[in-house]
Amino acid sequence: KDTNGRLYANALWLKAVMISRSEGASEKTDRLFDQYLEIMTSIYPENDVSYITAIFEYAVHLSNPEEKERLLLEVLEHATSVLGRYHHDVANIKNSLAFHYETRDFEKTIHYLERALEIYDQLYGENHPRTVTTIANLGGMYRDAGKLEIALPYFEKALNGSYYLYQQDSAHIGRRLYGVGSVLVGLERFEEAEGYLQSALEVLNQHYQTGFMFVEYPRTLLGVSIRGQGRIHEGEKLIKEAIENLTDFYGEGHGAVDFALGWLIQD
Repeated sequence: KDTNGRLYANALWLKAVMISRSEGASEKTDRLFDQYLEIMTSIYPENDVSYITAIFEYAVHLSNPEEKERLLLEVLEHATSVLGRYHHDVANIKNSLAFHYETRDFEKTIHYLERALEIYDQLYGENHPRTVTTIANLGGMYRDAGKLEIALPYFEKALNGSYYLYQQDSAHIGRRLYGVGSVLVGLERFEEAEGYLQSALEVLNQHYQTGFMFVEYPRTLLGVSIRGQGRIHEGEKLIKEAIENLTDFYGEGHGAVDFALGWLIQD
């Protein structure tokens, strides 16, 4: 009964996830997740890790942000009391809370990312994919908040960790190179930025098609770094190329296009 119940519950969960990814979260997906949770919580006791994981997975996919927040906080408290502070599921819940608050509350986002990082580092060490990704996410949050001097060491540490984990031409390396370069552009350290962004573009071109933001954002900022060193024509040519590619890929008015346009019109 337990095995069949879990298999059916997992099928419901997968169906809901697939619909959510293709159509977005909705009442339809919420109903599927409701059925998943009902089965899983009837099979496992409250102190079982599968029970906790089921509630966590359910909360992450809720379409109602207030209900998601409430349930994530509840399952975090329960998981911490049952599994202990330093457990990967506790870290994963804190990581999800960080992204829930990402556009709502900067301080809470940083708090939960830092707490998740502390656990990942304790469990896995600094050169583990979860640890390195969380370090990079902290760098991104500080960068996007304009705290560039704080962001830079996070991106540099994430890049060093990625060199330890991945091949030199990995997309992970490309994204970390872009992270460092993007902060250096913000700090107007254009000569340093050019090297990181040129390398990022060369790597990411191998993994993503022309027009995708993971290629065109580095191209844009590479142009900015070159322009910032006085090579105006060369730099703006790259920025305009990125704008054209992004427009072809996403269409006019898309945020990715606006990103590149914003750099073109800056002095």
